Amino acid sequence: MQKLTETSQGLVLSYPIWLGLVVFAIGVTLAVYGARGKAAPKMRLSYVIGTLAMLWGGVFVLTARVTLTDAGMRNYVFLVKDERLEWRDAASLQLERRHAKGGPVWHIIVLDHAGQEFDIGTPGLSDADRGRVVKFIAAKVPQ
Repeated sequence: MQKLTETSQGLVLSYPIWLGLVVFAIGVTLAVYGARGKAAPKMRLSYVIGTLAMLWGGVFVLTARVTLTDAGMRNYVFLVKDERLEWRDAASLQLERRHAKGGPVWHIIVLDHAGQEFDIGTPGLSDADRGRVVKFIAAKVPQ
């Protein structure tokens, strides 16, 4: 479900904004419904948990993005991840197919000289767009 956008500074991998807004709206709807006086008291905890999960899911989807520029890459998700790698510190590039809950997902792995992995998951990204990302990174990683 990810999309690839080309900017003047490089490439950006992110989720569509509408998806994050839909997930967030479901969370708000659960909050409103659970706060109504007609909701069964036994179900209130379920509404609270569902609300928190959907609101967090919306924030996650709205903020998750991988930015690839001429200088390096940044993998950012609000309060979860903020990884940065300059291309001069990159040692190798790998493409791996890993098993996930919904089926196999391709991951683009960039290793630095210390062996640390910078993992770019590409769920729902087309083969052509994944190829563009790999080609962009391969041109930047020193040989």
